Amino acid sequence: MAVINMDACKSLGISVVGHSNGHQGDCGIFVGAVRKGGGADISKKIEPGDLLLEVNGIDLEKMSNDDALSVLRSELSKGGIAKILVAKYWD
Repeated sequence: MAVINMDACKSLGISVVGHSNGHQGDCGIFVGAVRKGGGADISKKIEPGDLLLEVNGIDLEKMSNDDALSVLRSELSKGGIAKILVAKYWD
């Protein structure tokens, strides 16, 4: 789990990629890239390819990609400590 003080950084500093499957619908939000100097880069716990599972205890897995992004943005905009749970990508 990445624990990031959003008051100490300007942004999480990631780009995200939503994955969809025609039969199952949305299949999650993945980290596409990590920008240098952002909260994810500073924490060293979020990497490209990781699947975002939770933010501040809110389960993103059962949400549509649009809803998951809205929750992520809303939680990060509150400032303070953000706890982000990811599933690691293994090549």
